Amino acid sequence: MYLHWYTRAKTFISSAVQTDTTRPLVAVSPANAAFMRPAVRLKATGLFPTGFAALSLGDTSASLLAGSRPIGEGSMAHSITAYRHAATPRDGAYRDIGLDLVEVTSSAAG
Repeated sequence: MYLHWYTRAKTFISSAVQTDTTRPLVAVSPANAAFMRPAVRLKATGLFPTGFAALSLGDTSASLLAGSRPIGEGSMAHSITAYRHAATPRDGAYRDIGLDLVEVTSSAAG
């Protein structure tokens, strides 16, 4: 699993790489990061069960870094405002999936 970080101008900043598949990938967004693209690179053909997967906003607490799975507790609510699913340019064997998320806040005056 990879997390690729980009600026608002879509300039690549850096990547976080999962090296231990028994623990969740925990990363802190770098300065000037506007969005992140998760990626998985498979090195063989075939069917691969994905198992549990979650992208959660949270902290880098000791329990999370020790392998506890985040459940999103304390994260703000988000709404999907756009969805894209298309063949990767120049190679239709791969798919590119995109979700645009917007933080949901109350619009009630108060």
